[in-house]
Amino acid sequence: MPRIQPIHEDQMSETTKAQLEPIRKARGRVINIYATLAHSPAALDYVLAGGKAMSKMSLNAKLREAVTLAIAGVNQCDYCAAAHNAVGLKLGVSQQELTDNLNGKSSDALTQAAIDLSLTLVVGEGNVSDEQLAAARAAGLNDARIVELIVLVAHNLLTNYFNHVAQTDIDFPAVEMPEALSA
Repeated sequence: MPRIQPIHEDQMSETTKAQLEPIRKARGRVINIYATLAHSPAALDYVLAGGKAMSKMSLNAKLREAVTLAIAGVNQCDYCAAAHNAVGLKLGVSQQELTDNLNGKSSDALTQAAIDLSLTLVVGEGNVSDEQLAAARAAGLNDARIVELIVLVAHNLLTNYFNHVAQTDIDFPAVEMPEALSA
């Protein structure tokens, strides 16, 4: 049961409804994380704007989803794991690859490097060694991609933590969470 209840659409302000209209159009409904964030139109706007900005990154959608799943795995965020597994499936990623991503693994070398750097950032609370950064660069992550990964990690920490506190009801098919994953 959620500790912060989602706001029903009939109780939302017109401004909040307008903020959520692109979500409704894209997904056919307002998903629980956004309905819960709607308690604060400013917080909702912040998260939505971040998501929109990330869609413009040089990191492609499949790589972003892989990293997002790995972060959900390490943080044990069942809501984000379920939501991003569903997004990955819509992108045409196999269920096996998505499960591997949730467990911090990828069959693609560049994606694995992005996952590794991202999990190092999460577990290291933003700290990485010169060697870890050099390994990421050697695997093909240039400075622009590294900057984007830092932003992607921060955004996902925000949504993971939000879901932990709110105990957001999962409105996607649930996925089996990995055992305690670490970098």
